[in-house]
Amino acid sequence: MVIQIEQTLTKVAAAEVDVILSVEGEEIFREYKRSNNVFPAYHSLIEVLRGYTDATIHVKTNSKALADEYNATYENRHATHLGNLMQVISRNNIDLAVELVAE
Repeated sequence: MVIQIEQTLTKVAAAEVDVILSVEGEEIFREYKRSNNVFPAYHSLIEVLRGYTDATIHVKTNSKALADEYNATYENRHATHLGNLMQVISRNNIDLAVELVAE
């Protein structure tokens, strides 16, 4: 079974981002202040993934940075958040696919 996660980031104001994650019919809301768009995308996803082990997960996100970095479309040698995500994936034996959807 593939677990479906939909992640939507909305810039509310300068340095304020809201994130809604739809996970198996449940909506999770996170609010990030004093943040860029990259940190909330990674942090909210990592928070959810920590609850899964031995799982196949498909993420649909409107975060271009997350999708591009994870899928190696864009390599950022300072991608600390990507490294943190990869640690959780490895530790929890998760098979993850990340798809960029229109913003």
